[in-house]
Amino acid sequence: MNDVSKHAIVHVIDDEAGFRIAAADLIYDIGYCANPYGNGDDFLDTIGDCAPGLILLDMKMPDRSGFDVMTELSRRACDWPVIAMTAYGDIPMAVQAMRLGAYDFVRKPFTRHRLEKLLARALQDWADRETIRSTEDMARQKIRALTPREHDVLIGISEGKQNKAVAFDLDLSIRTVEMHRANMLARLNVKTVQEATALLMLSSRRAHPKGIDK
Repeated sequence: MNDVSKHAIVHVIDDEAGFRIAAADLIYDIGYCANPYGNGDDFLDTIGDCAPGLILLDMKMPDRSGFDVMTELSRRACDWPVIAMTAYGDIPMAVQAMRLGAYDFVRKPFTRHRLEKLLARALQDWADRETIRSTEDMARQKIRALTPREHDVLIGISEGKQNKAVAFDLDLSIRTVEMHRANMLARLNVKTVQEATALLMLSSRRAHPKGIDK
């Protein structure tokens, strides 16, 4: 088992008890942990206390369908990967699931090999996404630590302006701009303007949803 899957959890949501139990057993056999739920409401009622994980979600369930569950997950800003599944899958259903943010769509019944590959790929992509998000969060924290003047100087430099032009724009002396520039590099713990600009670009990327908003 690789590091990505070592503590992986798969939340299985399906109203068919036989399939739900079989899927959970299969997931355990593959090497992951499985949390089974008989309907979407049971899952949504306890999600605040759940460990983050993949969601294996049946789309055709009474009362609250898989589409309803995905809509609610989006409302709560929960971005755990969802693998949509159904025994009655068709192209329109798959398209609708993807539009709601499903990572993939699988028809029941599925083989162990098919499920193993699907879960492994979803987990790796999720881990990669979390790494990127962590890097962006760190960049935002560093940029927020700058003083307003240091930030203004960084903006000017990132636009390719020389110290003289930045000084003119900010109505400062060139010496003062050089001081802010040196302090800015030190505060960001970087040695070059290129590194500082890269941090600025990372910090300005749109933040990904994180956690659950009840």
